[in-house]
Amino acid sequence: LVNAGALAVMNNALVPAGLIVNIVIWNRDVDIVRLAIGGAIIMLSLWINETWVKKRVEMSYANK
Repeated sequence: LVNAGALAVMNNALVPAGLIVNIVIWNRDVDIVRLAIGGAIIMLSLWINETWVKKRVEMSYANK
């Protein structure tokens, strides 16, 4: 199973993934800098979820 944080981040990752498909297949113009910044923010939030939030949730279940 996947935790809610990772699911939320991956749901938001669909937007940049769709833009990348649009760029590759139909060669549309896109602001690469904004796309890269958005992708970096999404990856940072996934990293925060996997390193900090997930450990805290696991610790709270272990204490019960």
